[in-house]
Amino acid sequence: MRGIKVLLILLICINLMSCSPRAADDLAGTSWVLDSWTQETLSPAGYNITLEFGYDGGTDGQSAVNHYGSAYQVKRDEALVFSNTTSTEMSSIDPDRNKAESIYMEFLSAVRYYEMNGNELILKNHEKSVILTFHKVTFPVK
Repeated sequence: MRGIKVLLILLICINLMSCSPRAADDLAGTSWVLDSWTQETLSPAGYNITLEFGYDGGTDGQSAVNHYGSAYQVKRDEALVFSNTTSTEMSSIDPDRNKAESIYMEFLSAVRYYEMNGNELILKNHEKSVILTFHKVTFPVK
């Protein structure tokens, strides 16, 4: 009888764990550099746009001109939400650099899903279309 109770408790715990939202552990502590986006008139190459996921549920990064940060939350089915994004407010004398930053921040606000394939991070919009692609790097995160 005691064995059945233990088995039932174990099954309940396993069931509850499978119902809980996905943890952010697979993104936490990772750092990325932007390789490509779906905007065709300007390439992100050369702007060193970065995205770092902290262990505290926050992000840090460089967005062509400014330093930015936000909160992030990973949900079920690879859903990803960025919120409370803040940024320094500098401008560049290079109009393309300013445009690159604007494009990146617009895409970042449109992210709803993600996919990690080894050293590649793919961010997708609400239609699950790829909008940003990064490669993994190893530099300090917050």
